[in-house]
Amino acid sequence: MTMTTATDPNDQLIRYRLTPDELRDGSKLKSKLISTEAVFSYGALAANASGVPGLGAVIVGLEGVVNSVGRVKRQQKRCKTLENSWINLVHFVHSNRDIMEEPGLVEILDCVAAALEDFKEYLDEWSRMGWFKSWRKRHDITEIVDKFQAAFEEACRLVPRAVLTNQALAIQKLREQAEKTNSSAEKSRIESLIYSMRMDRTLDVSDLPAYLDGEVSLLDPKVDTGNRYEIALGRWLGKEIVALKFPKDFEVLDCKRDCRGSKTICRDQKRHEKAASAMKRFRRQVDLWRALDHPNVLKLHGWCKINGDIHLVTPWLESGSVRKFIERNGPSSLERLRLVRDIVSGLIYVHSKGVVHGSLSPTNVLVKTDGPTPTALIGDFSVAKIVQASDRMAVTDIRDDRAMVRFQAPEANLGADGPGITPEADVFAWATTSLEVISGVRPYDKEDEFHVLYQRVLARREGPTIEEHPSPMWESCPGLWDLLVTCRNGEPHLRPRLNDVLTKLDGYIKLHEVDS
Repeated sequence: MTMTTATDPNDQLIRYRLTPDELRDGSKLKSKLISTEAVFSYGALAANASGVPGLGAVIVGLEGVVNSVGRVKRQQKRCKTLENSWINLVHFVHSNRDIMEEPGLVEILDCVAAALEDFKEYLDEWSRMGWFKSWRKRHDITEIVDKFQAAFEEACRLVPRAVLTNQALAIQKLREQAEKTNSSAEKSRIESLIYSMRMDRTLDVSDLPAYLDGEVSLLDPKVDTGNRYEIALGRWLGKEIVALKFPKDFEVLDCKRDCRGSKTICRDQKRHEKAASAMKRFRRQVDLWRALDHPNVLKLHGWCKINGDIHLVTPWLESGSVRKFIERNGPSSLERLRLVRDIVSGLIYVHSKGVVHGSLSPTNVLVKTDGPTPTALIGDFSVAKIVQASDRMAVTDIRDDRAMVRFQAPEANLGADGPGITPEADVFAWATTSLEVISGVRPYDKEDEFHVLYQRVLARREGPTIEEHPSPMWESCPGLWDLLVTCRNGEPHLRPRLNDVLTKLDGYIKLHEVDS
């Protein structure tokens, strides 16, 4: 092993940049550091040593080890491999110091410095031994080398922990690196690393920044529209195709004058209040939705700005909503059962987190088709709320939405006059959503006049009839229609628990799996 000065320190730094695989799996980092031929580069290390606490002591320790390892008579090959690994580790830590929080960085360097100092003392002692003494001490030498190998592996384990101590800071630093580099390969690596950090399910999502600043590019400004969103198509971190959802009720105000702090009432006060309410709802949705992680809940990556407008960023699902999926594909009875079961499974999880969805319908349940069977995912948590035992939430913004009136429980449609959003209201909405999934027909499909629909749903509380929703599944799944009727009971406390609903659906699914 020779000591050299790198001709281009930047090349040396890039060589040791952290990759997503190494971030996820410390053993891959260890393998890389062991197998890569090391060059002890004073140029790359010493250039910024003064700004890195503890790095100076590490450089001194490395120099001592490099000078001593060649004189050892026993375990020389292992000692050289270990020397190689330590050099690579130090270069690696130095190259990635910008995305490490200082306490974690200092912890690694202190660990390395102490190990190198002790290792050098042993190397010097072994180099003074003759062949006979070193042979007699061979077992002790092997044991000590094993100890330093373990110390190296422990230092490797500290690296991901140091990088991830402050995820928000790490991502910010990585963004800065991406902006500065002219290398497309380096930019791609950085984007992959950010993506890996954001998709790591072992991390607390609340520690990651929700604002995907500079991470999303626009592909198509308008691909779809829904009751609450305009949908655009984008690409996130150069990798994943994503849906960009612009909330229709969100307004960006442009006042004629700066009215903040003014004692007079701004003529745009109502617009201000509406925008403030929309922003509050938006922030609540982002915080609440990002914390949910379940196979039947659509993942919210965060939010971004496209041409100044705020957009939610979620995975793009080509099949779209469950309504569109059914219209286009005509799924089998078994697939329909699995879809309504998926929705129940997602709701059980959401409720277990103290969250009530509040606006479930076939337009905000999406379908993923990249697995062996179609999978339903619950999305759109714009009305959702964390509900405590004594809490209630009046849904005043749903009452005049005819699309939602078809699916919501009567009490949820009463606005401030009703009991508000409850888990039982989600049970009702699941049942009416399932009616459409099973039969392919919207509830109250023939009621086009809103006042007629409103009277039927709220004034007379007339539910959909089996004649309005013909399906062979009412015969192949005995009791399924009655189950949905029970879930739509006008008295919330008489609706069944979702766990019981799940059990019954599992029975129907097993029955159809046997028949198929």
